[in-house]
Amino acid sequence: MRVLVIGTEDMTGEHVVKQLAERYHNPVALVGAENKVEEMVKLGARDVVSLERRDFSSAFSGCEAVIYLSSASPRTGEGKPILVDHQSVIDSVEAAKKHGVKRFVLMNTMRAKEMESLDSSTNDVKYHSESY
Repeated sequence: MRVLVIGTEDMTGEHVVKQLAERYHNPVALVGAENKVEEMVKLGARDVVSLERRDFSSAFSGCEAVIYLSSASPRTGEGKPILVDHQSVIDSVEAAKKHGVKRFVLMNTMRAKEMESLDSSTNDVKYHSESY
């Protein structure tokens, strides 16, 4: 199965790419910079698409599934309640639909004890991106 992996910049993403390849799937890694391409290929990615190209929509082409490994967004900072770039999740879901992808897995991060400090607006944003 051809599977697009979004969020390959950390150990979890690297692990997912490697595990997919070891299980005879065809992982496609979406990376933030060209200097990560070789590393993803070594881990088993059949194709690597860099965000430096700006249009990552083509990465979804031919994929049967997407695994979106959500981490803290570079658009957020310390003390900001919205850790995940929910618009990026929504854009990815739309691109997946456009390319006929039937499976979309969203793995979302959450800090320890974060639920205790969340206000309703944070919960609304999280729900909005996950329910999309």
